[in-house]
Order: sequence, then C-alpha cells, then structure tokens
Amino acid sequence: MTGSTRQAELFAGQDWTVLYRAFTQTNFNASDPPSINRALREYVRINYPEDYNDWIESSEFVAIIDLLSWLAGTLAYKTDLAARENFLETAEARESILRLARFLSYNPRRHQPARGILKLIRVVTDDDVEDAFGNSISNVGIEWNNPNDPDWYDRFIAVLNAALVAPNPFGVPLKQGVIGGTRAQLYRFNNRVSDMLRSFGATASGENMVFEFVNGEFDTDGAIFERTPTPGAAFHIFNLSDGGGYASPRTGFFAFFKQGTTGSETFQITNPIENQLLELAASGVNQDDVWVQTVDDAGEVLVEWSKVPALYSENITYTGAQITDRNIFSVVTREADRIAIRFSDGLFGNAPIGRIKIIFRTGNGLQYEVRPQEVD
Repeated sequence: MTGSTRQAELFAGQDWTVLYRAFTQTNFNASDPPSINRALREYVRINYPEDYNDWIESSEFVAIIDLLSWLAGTLAYKTDLAARENFLETAEARESILRLARFLSYNPRRHQPARGILKLIRVVTDDDVEDAFGNSISNVGIEWNNPNDPDWYDRFIAVLNAALVAPNPFGVPLKQGVIGGTRAQLYRFNNRVSDMLRSFGATASGENMVFEFVNGEFDTDGAIFERTPTPGAAFHIFNLSDGGGYASPRTGFFAFFKQGTTGSETFQITNPIENQLLELAASGVNQDDVWVQTVDDAGEVLVEWSKVPALYSENITYTGAQITDRNIFSVVTREADRIAIRFSDGLFGNAPIGRIKIIFRTGNGLQYEVRPQEVD
C-alpha cells in the first residue's frame, strides 16, 4: 500500500470526529443570503480563530464569503421551490399539478365543446331536379313547412334525394334509432365533407363565435357523436320525427355541429421509439375531439389509431381495448389546453412509424347559450 493511499485510509477511518464536529457546528436553519453569511462568519470565528481574524469589508476573504452566501441562498431558494412542486398541497405551477395528477393515473380534463343539431329550413340545388308535376325546381329555394307552397314537402324531399346517395334515398335510411326519445334516421350525402359548407357564425353572450358542421352519427343508446374526419368521407344528416307534425321544432332534417375550428399537425417518424410522445403547438384543444391517423404522402389514411382513456382503471399500458387492436394512443393534457399524444411501448401496443397526422378541434372554453335566432 502506498503512503498516500494509507494516509487517505487513516483519515477516513480515524478523523470522523472532525466531520461530526463540523456538522454539529453547522447552522442548517440558515437558508437566505444574510443568515448564511452570518453562519459562515460564525463558523470561521469558532473553528479558525487564529488562522483568520481580518473582518474588514475590503478583505478578499469577506468578499468570497459574501459571494458564497449569495450563491448558497439562491440554490436554497431554488431547491425549496422545486421541492414544493413535488407535492399536490404546495405545488403552484399548473404543469407540476398536471404531472402529479398523471402520476396518480388521472388525466385532467379540458373544456367541453358546445354542440347541438341545426334544423334545415331551406334547401336549393343546381342539379336538374323536377317535382312530381314535372316542373323544374333547379335553383329554386324550397322552405320547410312553407304555408304558401302546398307541394313544399315533395319538393323538399326531391331536392334532398338529389343530394343523397342513390342506394339510400329518403325512406331507406342507413340506420334507425331513437335520439332523446325522438325517432331518428340517418342519411348520407353523395358529397364529401370537404366539399360542403363547414363553418358558420353565431352570436352568444355578445361575442361572435365560430361553429362547424361535423359528420354526425348516433349509437344504439341514442347518443350523437362525430365520425372521424377522414378525407373523402361522405357527410351525414339526421331525420327526426317526434310525432308533433311538420311545425314541430324536433321534426325534420338536422345536421350536427360543434363550436370551434378543426386543425391538424403532421409528424414524420422514421424510427419507432418506445413511449413516443408528440407535443402539439396548438392551444385550446377540447376534451373530446382528437384523432390520430397514419397517412401516406397523398394524405390517404393507412391506419386509424384508437384513443385509450387515462383514468384510474385504464391507461395506455393497461387497457380494456381488444388485444388485436394494438394501434392505441392516449392524450396528455398540458398547460393552456395544449396536448401531447403518447403512444405505447411496442409491447402492449404498436410504436408509431411513418407520417402521423393528428386532427383536433380548438374552442373558446366559455359558458354561454346560443339562441336559434342568433345563428347566421
């Protein structure tokens, strides 16, 4: 054993009392620069009274102590802030609270989009359409329940049939069910969603707001939801009949709408990565309207990814989704209603590769009431 190694071993083994005495004389309550400065000076006076006693303000040693006091106080302040952000009771930064919530398998919710159905009260077509008497109704506006037109219903249906897909004219719906206690039917236009009017304005609570017609659907429980906004998809409308006659506000043809604006971001992933996380720049993304697709260079959809909730009993790893559905993702809430998309680890689900398109809808997140007369 060399002399230096032996001396180091002896110091570690025999001089522990020096370290112990040093810690017993340390003021651990000193955390701000003034108290740390006083503690450092007191420590030097007690332990090195004969080595240093020059305490004039122009001394270099005093300047070093002042600098160390400021640095130690700053570090203590930063450490205290960081420690506070690790507990729900003391955390103040929103991102810290969101992170702690996700640690508990709870994904904080974002705002819900305002939604509803609008009744079609006037239709017009530039196709060569004739009524039951052989009269052309091309470019003629037909109003629902028009008291001045005894043939308004046949003409209204004739215009709609010209726009619906041929296998499913009015009377041959794609599906039937009940929505809110009202008998409902679903019909499909022969136009793509992108070819139709999507946005419209309305005034609510004194503010001008933007709404969008969306591709509606309803399930067996009568709940209306939005179809995935796939390019080239046909638009759908509802026919409702509550038995109250044509004048009833819940009898006629309706389109589904939501508040907000649809947007998208595309990411190119060359190599699959475990637990891939894609951050979106858009803010104001609502709670429900997020879709993920793998698309080719032309924008055609290759893979539809399924959203998995992140709640107490289910997340991106432990999910009730079918084992054959490995294309899954979850939505992570960020500040300002921004989101990130988290994919699986490649074991419980597929890791993404290729062009990943994320479609979302942003909204204003306000509470308001939209009256029918306020819709443009």
